[in-house]
Amino acid sequence: MYMEKTFSVTIILGDAWKLFLEHKRFYLEVVLVFGLIAVMADMLKDDESMRLVDVVLSLINTVATWYGSMVLMKASLSVASNKPIASDVYSFSVSTVVTLVVASIVTGLGTFVSLLLFIIPGIMFALRSGLTQYIILDQHLNSVPAIKKSLELTKGYSWSLLRLMLCFIVLALVSVFPLFGLGFVILIPVSTIAMSLVYHKMRTELPVTRG
Repeated sequence: MYMEKTFSVTIILGDAWKLFLEHKRFYLEVVLVFGLIAVMADMLKDDESMRLVDVVLSLINTVATWYGSMVLMKASLSVASNKPIASDVYSFSVSTVVTLVVASIVTGLGTFVSLLLFIIPGIMFALRSGLTQYIILDQHLNSVPAIKKSLELTKGYSWSLLRLMLCFIVLALVSVFPLFGLGFVILIPVSTIAMSLVYHKMRTELPVTRG
């Protein structure tokens, strides 16, 4: 019999905020540095041009955004487990990078196809596969096993994950207004820490007997 499980969105966001404040210097430095690189690259390129320099600038924008996100995830996995941020937080092996990219492509395609066929299942797949990159960084699994692990860990938590995502969306809309989106400098790390806390909770939770 299916058993719906839950977690408190309020507690998760509250704890994420506290952890952000404890490590605010690190998080603000990462978001500002990589965010500025991405923004500058985007401002310098001409979207109507196919020049090589514009292709390079687009690549810089993509890499800076992606790499910054991975650094935040890696750091957040540590703080969610009450551990100091490791000195190697900026380093990733080639195999890890390849695995993360493949996993992103697979989950993206899975979400797209699911949305085309059935809207609700597509949304649920996107939510439940959302821990994939955290799992790869933490457990060093390959892409497909990591996706399966994410689906396994999040089983029964669909509605709690949906509520958390809706909170992120509302906070994102609110963050657009202060100083032309400067609120995202805080929202991005807080949401990353929140997802790390969700992952930590699900991984360390005692197995639930289903009958």
